[in-house]
Order: sequence, then structure tokens, then C-alpha cells
Amino acid sequence: MSDIIPSSKELSENGTNAVFGIAGGVLLLGLGFLIRPLAFVAGIIGAAFALFGVIALFSKSKSDKNGGLISIALGVLLMLASRKSGLISGIAGTVLPIGAFASFGYGIWNGIKFLLGLKKRS
Repeated sequence: MSDIIPSSKELSENGTNAVFGIAGGVLLLGLGFLIRPLAFVAGIIGAAFALFGVIALFSKSKSDKNGGLISIALGVLLMLASRKSGLISGIAGTVLPIGAFASFGYGIWNGIKFLLGLKKRS
């Protein structure tokens, strides 16, 4: 297909990245508020984020690899922020909302690209 009309593969990648980016951002924001009372659970969810990111790195798609790197970074950040105390935990807890908003923004951007691609195809 031409550069003007996106392919089905490109549309599906944008849609998938939009859903996971928005869901990840919302989840991280929610966990950021509950990180101290539920530190163990937040650490496990952070490990799951990182694991899904590692799995995504084995994909052939460049956008999947980018999403995997973001997922790994946010998972490690969440695991560090879930520690009970310390300087690294404090820094990670401060940076966590920034990462959550970045993930949310990444999802919104891909959602816009998805919707514009659908409009071009119709």
C-alpha cells in the first residue's frame, strides 16, 4: 500500500499500542497512589510489566519492540518504587507518575494515528 493509506498491519499495531498504552498509564497511575499500602502487589505487577516487555522484544514489529522497551522501563520503575524505603525508592516513586503519563500519552498518540488511518481507508 502507499504511504498515504495505512496498511491493515499498521492500523492493527496502532490500535494495539493505543489500548495497551492507555491501560498501562491508567494502571500505573492507580498503583502510584496505592504503592505504599500494597507494595508487594505493586512489585509483582511491575515484574509482570517487565516480563511482558521482554516477551515483546522478540517480536518482528518495530512498534512492538518500542512498546516492550517502554513496558520494561515502567515495570522496573514500579518495582523500584514499591520498595519500602530508600533514596532509589523515593526517586522512582517521584518519577513513576511521569512514566505513567508518558505511557498514557503514547497510547493517545497511537489512538489518534489509528483513527486517522481508519478515516483515510474509508
